[in-house]
Amino acid sequence: MALNRLQQWLTALVGPVQTIEGALEQLLEERRLGTAVGVQLDTIGRLVGQARGGLNDADFERYIRARIVANRASGTVDQVLQVIEAVLDDPGATVTIDQAGQYPAAFVVRIRDTVVSAPLAAVLVTFLRLVKAAGVRALLEPAMDADASLLYLDIDNLDQERFIPAME
Repeated sequence: MALNRLQQWLTALVGPVQTIEGALEQLLEERRLGTAVGVQLDTIGRLVGQARGGLNDADFERYIRARIVANRASGTVDQVLQVIEAVLDDPGATVTIDQAGQYPAAFVVRIRDTVVSAPLAAVLVTFLRLVKAAGVRALLEPAMDADASLLYLDIDNLDQERFIPAME
């Protein structure tokens, strides 16, 4: 009998706390990158400096992931690759960075085995500007379509205003 009363007392005491804990857990889970949608993604984007710009949730999340890496980047090859791969989101794409012949401070990002549209190339250029180290020249060499010859984009000499907006 005493055990039954103790259980009832503990249930009455812990029940509201458990409800609050569940609500807090849900609050944290819904605001985590990977599970956030809509307004929650907008909030994360504002925190990292990435505007939505009319993007759907999936594309916006990729750009947020790329922005997070870019914000913390020091311009290493691995960081450049992380950003490019996050923006592309194409496991079949081959991304290489060539520093040979680019002395003293430059590199070429080559993207193969996937078609890169002109708008996507513009987004890639914007993120390359963010992730590369200061004073380093970066060239983007995307495959624009299966029949096109290669196109080099010198990211230092393009009009940035035409590309994906940053937060102001």
